[in-house]
Amino acid sequence: MIPTDSNKLAPIEDKARITELDALRGFALLGVLLGIISELIFFAFTATEAQLAALPTAEADGQMGFMIKLLVTNKFNTLFAFLFGVGFYLQLDRLKARGERYLFIYLRRLSILVVFGALNLFFISPMDILFVYGISGLFLLALHRLADKSLLIVGSVLALLIIPFIQVLTELTGFQELYDLKPFNTESAILARQALLDDWHYGETIAYFAPKTLTLWLLNSSFIGFIFYALGRFLIGMWVGRRGWLMNARRYLGGFSRFLWICLPLGLLLEYVFISLPDNIKETVLGTTLHMIGVPILAAGYLCMVVVGINSRLFSRFWALFAPVGKMALTNYIIGGAFAFGLFFGPFGLAGHIGMSEAAAYTIMFYIAQIPFSHFWLKYFKFGPLEWVWRSLTYMEMQKIKKSGNASESKAALEVSVK
Repeated sequence: MIPTDSNKLAPIEDKARITELDALRGFALLGVLLGIISELIFFAFTATEAQLAALPTAEADGQMGFMIKLLVTNKFNTLFAFLFGVGFYLQLDRLKARGERYLFIYLRRLSILVVFGALNLFFISPMDILFVYGISGLFLLALHRLADKSLLIVGSVLALLIIPFIQVLTELTGFQELYDLKPFNTESAILARQALLDDWHYGETIAYFAPKTLTLWLLNSSFIGFIFYALGRFLIGMWVGRRGWLMNARRYLGGFSRFLWICLPLGLLLEYVFISLPDNIKETVLGTTLHMIGVPILAAGYLCMVVVGINSRLFSRFWALFAPVGKMALTNYIIGGAFAFGLFFGPFGLAGHIGMSEAAAYTIMFYIAQIPFSHFWLKYFKFGPLEWVWRSLTYMEMQKIKKSGNASESKAALEVSVK
């Protein structure tokens, strides 16, 4: 069946959007950006231990590093991946209702995301997650007809156990050793990266990181693990989407409130225990499993916190600030990733000169700037700029991006309609 004008495939209109989901995406983006800059520092990517120890902010950096590990590391990309699964269900369900070509349309949508991710990975930020999400989304598309019980079981197994399983498998097979990260993290390698900043050129920086991104990330066993790690969270998100809990949040607000007071403290406790473990125990399967359990519980606590907050009289305006950022999640993620990487190896060139506390402060200030930018943009346009490109390519038709009237006209029209 070819869709007619009445059921023509098209992007979701504003009136069909769910504020809780947009606010959750916006909030998750803050954590994702902090996660990017923390990984650049934690994994000896930007500075040597001696350089970080010599900084006047070294003590504050240690305290900030602990807080980032406790509150941010893996929690927000878990929340972001979960929301991808919820969004996948909603979009697929709406496409089904409007035409039989929904699988083809969504396959094209995911393929474009893979291309965006690859471009971002090699030309903007090596810390990209879009490439992983696009590939994991293809697996999700293949599994979208699973029964509810199967979605939950398969998703939970992948989300909780795939990383420990890959860890054991690589230790037994030695596959991880094919592309050892240690040479990349030596003092000489770090100083060589910093030398790129002496006379910074974009092309030279990209030429340096691109082959390392290929061998140390895409051809590494951890890449396979993260594909299925993300898929597990996608499946759980799709299962929750089918339940309709987020789409009818007010109806289930009591449940969100109860789980908030269970998941938030429990998740914090489990992660605190994990972080406090000696490094040799953290790196064992036991330590990894403890982390894999604590992360989704704390992420669930964050989700409940936002849902309860945006539906409360006291905090609704605060949490509503995140919604436009989430509505432009793709644009803000790409811009944010460029900022985070550029902070160290781009125009700012601060690799070796700042630690965790300063980097986190700069990132938070940058994110705060994204809030008015997103509000202003969406006052005049329906989509973010990259969202517009994504939608236009997905539907093979130039989408109308400008709003028909400004915000005051829309408000006036609403008041007239109410009267």
